[in-house]
Amino acid sequence: MKKLILLTFILILTACGGGGGGGDGDGNNNGGNDDETPNTGNSSFSGTAATGIIKEAEVKAYIYNLSNRTKGKLLSSTTTNDSGSYSLNFDTNEDITVLIELKGVNGQSKVTCDSASGCFYNNKRYKFGADYDIDENFTLTSITEYKSGVASKVHLTPLTHIITKLVESSTKSISQSNTQVAQLFNLSTETLLTDIKPIDITKNDIQTSNVSKKSLKTMLIISSFEEKGRNVKASMNDLIGKLQKNEITKESVKKILIKSILSAKAMKQKNNRLAQTLNELIDDIKTIPVVSETLNTAPTLMPPVIPVNLLKP
Repeated sequence: MKKLILLTFILILTACGGGGGGGDGDGNNNGGNDDETPNTGNSSFSGTAATGIIKEAEVKAYIYNLSNRTKGKLLSSTTTNDSGSYSLNFDTNEDITVLIELKGVNGQSKVTCDSASGCFYNNKRYKFGADYDIDENFTLTSITEYKSGVASKVHLTPLTHIITKLVESSTKSISQSNTQVAQLFNLSTETLLTDIKPIDITKNDIQTSNVSKKSLKTMLIISSFEEKGRNVKASMNDLIGKLQKNEITKESVKKILIKSILSAKAMKQKNNRLAQTLNELIDDIKTIPVVSETLNTAPTLMPPVIPVNLLKP
């Protein structure tokens, strides 16, 4: 009888944890670590970052939780190249929302100034086509719905950054935020702004055969975020604040739209091959009521408004 009791006791001890597959003292299950479960998804993002073209900046991708509007797990990180392009690879078995963040790296990251009237950063002015250093205070974001196992193009621009901030601070979906920003700048709502590839408008060799009208119009608008004594970041923050407070109107972006016409005219001086496309874009922007009303009561806008010496890198 004693032997039977002893044998039963040993069997109970063995079942309760002697085999090494149970939990630890804190109640955590160490026998099945999720990190060790192989992911079969072969997932990737690639794109271009530009306010002007952003070089050698840090790019990170995170899972984003739309339910509580918070940033989650880091998926991957990389650095943009001299063309502003980046590529990220990671594994996932699920469709997820992804937040992509770009940040300047002190002593390494640069931006090519693509504003015809010059660029301003850290109280310094830079000419069109010149590279200038950016630091860790320079940030840009994009947000997207990702389908597992599909290679996706996700670009980062001031417009995608504004969309991200709208999503983060409201209950709006990515699509709703994209539509609001696109309509504000008279851009097509049929295409996500994260899908429109930024181009380097400071290059002399841009041709209509290798650039879409959507990309060119988007970059003319983006390059016009720079104002005298006011950089891209300040312009973005101003628009974000007004959108979040529902105080935004077409009047809020009038200066940017009108300056994009000046940028197009300046670009024609630099690249005659794009003259027809640029003229079409100028005519398109002029049809926007807030722009046409202003132009009808203002002197004709001519390229000399922008100092010609600034057109030289």
